[in-house]
Amino acid sequence: REEVLAHLQACKIFYFAGHGRLDPLDPSRSCLFLEDWKESPLTAGDLCDYKIQESSPFLGYLSACLTGANKVDRLVDEKIHLASAFQLAGFRHVIGTLWEVSDSHCVDVARVVYETIQHEGMTDIAVCRGSIRPSRRYGRIDATRMMGENSTTGAGGRGE
Repeated sequence: REEVLAHLQACKIFYFAGHGRLDPLDPSRSCLFLEDWKESPLTAGDLCDYKIQESSPFLGYLSACLTGANKVDRLVDEKIHLASAFQLAGFRHVIGTLWEVSDSHCVDVARVVYETIQHEGMTDIAVCRGSIRPSRRYGRIDATRMMGENSTTGAGGRGE
C-alpha cells in the first residue's frame, strides 16, 4: 500500500490489473487487493484524502471488478467508489468497471485503450475514443459474455 501511494506521486498512468472489493455497507472502504490488503488496504476513502493534483496524473486504469460501483441505496447519488476516489485524488481520467468482468475481456479492453493512446497520443480524446471502442465492439448483445459465466450482476461493460 505505502509503495503504491508513493508511486502515485510521480506516475502519469496508473494501471491496476487484479481484484478489488466493493464494500456494500460503506463504499469508502472498498479497496484494491494489493499484497497487503488485509492488514493495510488501499481504500476509496484513503484515495479521496490523498491529493496528487500537483503531479498531474493523466490516467488511472482500474482493471478490476466493480471499481466504479456503489450499491448502497442511501449513497447512490454520492458517487463513492474506487474510480471516483482516483479522480478526487487528482487523476484527469479514470477507467473502471461497473460490473464483474472476465479477465480475458479486461485484457481485450485494455489493449484497445492503450493502442488508441499509442497511435493518437496521450490526449483526452484518445482516452475517450479508446474507452468507447470496446463497448462498440462487444455491444449489449455480448455483455453477459464479457462478465464471465458465473456473474449474476446484470449487463456489463466498461464505464468511467
